[in-house]
Amino acid sequence: MPDFSPEREHFQAILDTLEEAVMTVDRDLTVQGFNRAAADLTGYLPGEAIGRKCYEVCQGSRCQSHLCPVLEAYRTEQIRRNDAMIIRTRQGEERPVQVNTGLLRSEEGRIIGGIETFRVCAATREQAVPLPERCRFARLVGKSAAMQEIYRLIELISDSSATVLLQGETGTGKELVAEAIHYHSPRANGPLIKVNCAALPDTLLETELFGHVRGAFTDAVADRPGRFELAQGGTLLLDEISEIGPKMQAKLLRVCESGEFERLGEGYTRRADVRLIVATNRNLSEEVAAGRFREDLFYRLNVIPISLPPLRERREDIPLLIEHCLAKLRRATGRPVRTLDPDALRLLLAYPWPGNVRELENTLEYAVLVCRDTVLRASDLPPRMGGASVASLPMAIPDEKTRLLQALQATHGHIRKCAELLGVDRTTVWRKMKRYRLEKPR
Repeated sequence: MPDFSPEREHFQAILDTLEEAVMTVDRDLTVQGFNRAAADLTGYLPGEAIGRKCYEVCQGSRCQSHLCPVLEAYRTEQIRRNDAMIIRTRQGEERPVQVNTGLLRSEEGRIIGGIETFRVCAATREQAVPLPERCRFARLVGKSAAMQEIYRLIELISDSSATVLLQGETGTGKELVAEAIHYHSPRANGPLIKVNCAALPDTLLETELFGHVRGAFTDAVADRPGRFELAQGGTLLLDEISEIGPKMQAKLLRVCESGEFERLGEGYTRRADVRLIVATNRNLSEEVAAGRFREDLFYRLNVIPISLPPLRERREDIPLLIEHCLAKLRRATGRPVRTLDPDALRLLLAYPWPGNVRELENTLEYAVLVCRDTVLRASDLPPRMGGASVASLPMAIPDEKTRLLQALQATHGHIRKCAELLGVDRTTVWRKMKRYRLEKPR
């Protein structure tokens, strides 16, 4: 453990003699000590916990927020006692605990880490942590009613292997929801494989998903397993599922119906033991009605639908997301920005966020890098936050084509700036321009 004089083995032996669950962390919240009682409480072995972030191990109801006992101890430089919270074990069980938090200092008196002891409460979950304090779930952040419902759905489907359809605008966190579903399911110890269907044409997507054998095509110099095989026993996320063509839709339908597939160029039938999660930023029902997506495949995928709200419809989560993002950026950049002034907050709350949470993260990263103080001010925000060309965009943007067109006009056709404004990558901008037959403004 950095800056500690005892050897790690000696220190670990001391921790293991204690009956209470004990965890020590450094200033970056990386676990450095973890005793056997903590392993019994969380389900993680010491060797698995040490080196990971504490909030990944505990998944506590106060983690990564202003309620975090360790961060509060760092901020106030005071010992904290009897903080009530709920932790989620590796197996997905929620346990109410009381936490005492102390500080670890170097010989010079500098804070180098924290130590937490956990005691399981006999109190009920409602007594331990009021519902409004549930502002996180895995890597998801938000305390709005819409996010509470998503948390509830993830818990309800945790023991199932049914296919999940995630629908929501770009940047709303569909991939994070997929991760939460996987890691709170019995398949958590299996692989989570992700594929962006829009990044590949159907000819390449087929071999990417199902694999190929040597000689199946010119460049097939060796057998190669596909993503369905790599995800065996785990979860396969197919992002931007609406972008696949009719041929691939038919092949995917077969896998959904029978669980069977073949590698390209091979006659041997294989079975897929995979939980399928698909995601799209389009309305699949509308795609079916327009004849662009197979109705039978839609019904196979739409077993458990989850709709993610855009950020403009859950503005009460923006302050919490800001706090969460600033904490991450402080650790990543070393910049001391800890809060923002009222004018900056007002601009962030009023902005329509066409790129949703991803755009908010990009905006704060820019602001933190240009800020020269511990307080982020309105003048530190990107020009679009206060500029007339972008600030005048309507609060409710009617459709994707209009949003793209307005962003192109606001950035004078600069593709990189347009992508940053929308919170997507440049490839997505070019693809959407081609789909809607839009040209760069002159």
